[in-house]
Amino acid sequence: MVEYFIEWAPNPDPLYHDPSQSPQEMTIDPPLLDTPISVNGYMISLEHLVGGRAKKSFRRAAEENGINAVLDYPGPIIIDSGGFQGTGDPPEKVLELQSSFSPDIVIQKDTVGDAAQTISDAERTYELAGQYDFEVWYVVQGSSVEEYLDCATQLKEIGCEKFCLGNLVGRSFLRKTDEVSEIVEAVAEVVDGGNLHLLGVSNPGILQRISEKIDSFDSSSAIRNATMLREVYEWKNSGIEYHEKCDSRPQEFYCSCPVCDKFDVFTNEFELEKYTGARRRVRQLRAIHNAWVIDQLAKSVS
Repeated sequence: MVEYFIEWAPNPDPLYHDPSQSPQEMTIDPPLLDTPISVNGYMISLEHLVGGRAKKSFRRAAEENGINAVLDYPGPIIIDSGGFQGTGDPPEKVLELQSSFSPDIVIQKDTVGDAAQTISDAERTYELAGQYDFEVWYVVQGSSVEEYLDCATQLKEIGCEKFCLGNLVGRSFLRKTDEVSEIVEAVAEVVDGGNLHLLGVSNPGILQRISEKIDSFDSSSAIRNATMLREVYEWKNSGIEYHEKCDSRPQEFYCSCPVCDKFDVFTNEFELEKYTGARRRVRQLRAIHNAWVIDQLAKSVS
């Protein structure tokens, strides 16, 4: 089964598994409808936890009780190395910061597009990983098929068993399906049965093509597109149809998700009063709907 990890940020984003509740120390007001969806797991950026997006009280609660407790979610929760990629900070510092939130899985400190530095950081991370009780996933980086292959080979030689594919977001956004598929298929052959995760890729055409080669993926597109583009996804004919900036529900639109049973995701939030939370409520309910559609995609390619 291909698992979909929803990217979550302490803005706070909605609790997709229990939307009517607020994350501990970060109140969503007015509260959302009780429209829970199936959640395989969450992906959270380390930068969002330590870099100011989270309230101090939320960060403190997450450090004291664990990130699973403050989200009231049993897991798995992944914390990546966001905000520390390509910096001079050593892997030791990143691992310590990640461990302070007691996640289930962490992504090693990597450098986007720089296989050599990523491998160097992976070696040190691998040496330290045994000190922690979470899984570490190692990042295969590169800018060409050859670089990805070499990076994957060296990570395998180090002893790594769980892998992520990085630096594919731009290619996915530009719908370079052939290019992404070639990289995924080449790396999958090298890791040979090792866990393989796609970082930040949820393009339907790509996922449908390489589903047999990957175990999981993460994406922030559900809430990003719901907010920035006012985009509503529709699960249709085993694919996703996109409705952007519609002010009314298209006549042919149909959805069986928990949100659409109670709410019109085509509501134009800009017609609602400012500074009341009403606009955010529309965007977050639309995001939950979009995440449900992506989850249908994940299930369909499994």
